[in-house]
Amino acid sequence: MSQLELEREVMSLDAKSRAELARKLLHSLNDLSEAELEVLWAEEAHRRFNAFERGEMKSYSREEALKRVKAALS
Repeated sequence: MSQLELEREVMSLDAKSRAELARKLLHSLNDLSEAELEVLWAEEAHRRFNAFERGEMKSYSREEALKRVKAALS
């Protein structure tokens, strides 16, 4: 089964089942080594940069980003 097929299957689950699966998946990341985590973060950084370059993602100044985080937390 491809990742896309798996994603489609998972998204067809009810919210409670998806939440439980998400919890288990996040918990499984605790077992990764520091080197594995670094690779994953580097891949994510490249993915986000490429999305930004394609115009799929906006950037914000530090001040605007902090303002948005504070607003979300209050």
